[in-house]
Amino acid sequence: MHFWSCFCDVNYDRYLRSQILALKCFLYSSLIIINILKSFLGTQAEYAKFYMNFSDYLSFQVL
Repeated sequence: MHFWSCFCDVNYDRYLRSQILALKCFLYSSLIIINILKSFLGTQAEYAKFYMNFSDYLSFQVL
């Protein structure tokens, strides 16, 4: 009886660890994805800013 309860505890511990590991992996991957999106959106914003400045420059040149 004692042996089986110990075995079950070990399995449960392993199960919990795997769940925690899966959660950590999920969190890390979502953080990485968020950072990639942020950097992509950041570059898009930079391009938009550059484009606005460039169009202003062109309009001034025309005037």
